[in-house]
Amino acid sequence: MKSSRIFRTVRTFINLCSHGTWSLPSSIVASSANQVLPLLTSRVAYLDHVHKYSDGINIGSLLDKVELGGNSYPKRSRKEEHHAVYEPNIELRIRSRKRQFLQKNVYKRSHFSVLTSVDEQAHPPDNTFKESDDDLETDQKHSAGSMPKLKEEIPASQDLQVQLENLNISQISDDDPWGLFCKLLQDRCVPRKSVLADLRGYCQENFPAWVVDTILQVLDWWHLMGKMDSATFSLALCQISSRDDLQAHQLVQIFYLISIYKEVPNDVSSLFVRQIEQITQGLDWSELCIVCEGFLKCRPGIKSQSFAREILCRIQASAHKPDSAYQLVTVLRFLSRSYERDYGTLQKIAEVMTPVIHSSDFVAVPHIAAAFAKLRCYHHNMFAAVTERTMASLESPDSMKSHLRPKGIWMLLWAYGRLNYLPPDEGFIDTLVDHLRRSETASLRYPLQHVKSMVSLCFLDIYPVDLIERTFDGVFLKACEDLNFPDIYKQLVILDNSVAIDRPEYDRNRLPKEFRERSLQVPHGTTGYTLERRNETRSLVETITRAAGGKEYVRTMPILPHIRTPGDIEVDLSRNVLPLISVENHRQMMPEPLPPHSQRIAVIYQLKSNYRFSPRKLLGVHVMKKRQLQRLGYKVVEVPYFEWQPMTQQSEKRQARYIKKKINGAAEGKQMED
Repeated sequence: MKSSRIFRTVRTFINLCSHGTWSLPSSIVASSANQVLPLLTSRVAYLDHVHKYSDGINIGSLLDKVELGGNSYPKRSRKEEHHAVYEPNIELRIRSRKRQFLQKNVYKRSHFSVLTSVDEQAHPPDNTFKESDDDLETDQKHSAGSMPKLKEEIPASQDLQVQLENLNISQISDDDPWGLFCKLLQDRCVPRKSVLADLRGYCQENFPAWVVDTILQVLDWWHLMGKMDSATFSLALCQISSRDDLQAHQLVQIFYLISIYKEVPNDVSSLFVRQIEQITQGLDWSELCIVCEGFLKCRPGIKSQSFAREILCRIQASAHKPDSAYQLVTVLRFLSRSYERDYGTLQKIAEVMTPVIHSSDFVAVPHIAAAFAKLRCYHHNMFAAVTERTMASLESPDSMKSHLRPKGIWMLLWAYGRLNYLPPDEGFIDTLVDHLRRSETASLRYPLQHVKSMVSLCFLDIYPVDLIERTFDGVFLKACEDLNFPDIYKQLVILDNSVAIDRPEYDRNRLPKEFRERSLQVPHGTTGYTLERRNETRSLVETITRAAGGKEYVRTMPILPHIRTPGDIEVDLSRNVLPLISVENHRQMMPEPLPPHSQRIAVIYQLKSNYRFSPRKLLGVHVMKKRQLQRLGYKVVEVPYFEWQPMTQQSEKRQARYIKKKINGAAEGKQMED
């Protein structure tokens, strides 16, 4: 851009600011100038050009706030430190859809409502489901392109700077701390660190004296500022939990805040759960969904069977269906985590959802499919609609831009892989895999979702060689290290071991040893289910031990180091002793094929949770385990729960006959069908 053009733009900017067309304080003008005015040569040249095009406007005080040097852009003087700076993300947090219940239900008659109001004509509420609708957390950064258009007038004032400069915390009224807080919120400004530290100490000191509504409004203020810290949040919740007169809107707001900041002590969260269970029937759908979000996001996890049953009852009643796809997805995710499920109700929900899938925002579709898959619920018509809707979206010209993100690809592949379902449209999985290929940049940004997508393909015995090679490439593994999320190493080991078993001919990039060792950081496998300690399987282990000739020839632990599901019993019919292996050593082992003519038997007790609902069919991970054991040379004997549970009522003789028939059939290569 030519210099004359640049400074005409500068002149217009200065004219607007100086003549009051924009009611901006000079501090904000200076801050904006530092970001948008390029430096041509030097301060002298800059002044000459500006005076040439400024029509005599006195801009000396403005330029004093701008430090110019020999770099490409001017910088703000280090001598000038603003007491508060304008923060556009405050507006984004206020406009969050999940937060709108505060405006309508909580702040309706409060002065806080005016400060956090949104012009619904200029910015109508967006009720569509978006993955990015989660509230902004502390210090979260957003690109300018993702920010909604702000109002032209920003009522920040120089008075606020003076007030902060002369701030005396001891003079703030304990009864009404809102003077300064409201001023900052009204101007959409965040104070500097030293002021924030003083305000944080003031709040922590006064939590015990404030009523619950005041504490919650203060927490909401910290959230809107983007400066919430765990100490302040925990102290506030501990104070609130000691009150026994919490109202419904207060409990809903507590779960809303928990959904954002997640870390809550167990004893505190359990108190809130007990109170929310008592008022569940009086909550509307928007409030129920906010509470569900709190259950989902809280760490450590919190559960409530009575709350989950109330959700199911609400869905069953046609008059209480969720109002949007977002609400339904939230409810389904909560039910999938609570393990409170009713197959008949889920089928009714699927029937209702089938026609909705074609017209709803596509971003919700992968979430719906994943929620039903986690609930082990397969509905033919609904998944056919998911397939059709996904194909239509992927084939659209802008599919790479907006329709399907890495998280959506992973959710779809995981849903179909978990349910062990390959749709009639043979191109569906291929299209998703091709989308993964074209999303190389996105996979480096979201490596965990990419790896989980690859593991989901393993369930279906699909191994794209080029994507496997890319996953074990140094560039991608560096992205995994940068993420530093322990679960990703466990997923990489599952993928590497599965490739070794299912595609032994693969001879390209593999997972380095140091990555395998890092997987030990994450617990892997079910420790709560021990075959010898449960009534229904204790007799199974005893019967197999007698048939094998002694317990030294039987080992009850996961056979595959990367699939640590319960129910595995390893037997050696050739009477070779099976030594015990520690869990840590076993997890580091590479699966090796058995020698020819081996008499190793893998007895798998198939739990009820290993199957999807009607039609009863093994879930993908258990199909993969059975397949990989067979490819390693094991003779696999399946003992389904629906066969063995009736046998527990029979005599030991009949149980022994059942097991021997199963084992002999496998040893002779005559695997019995379910």
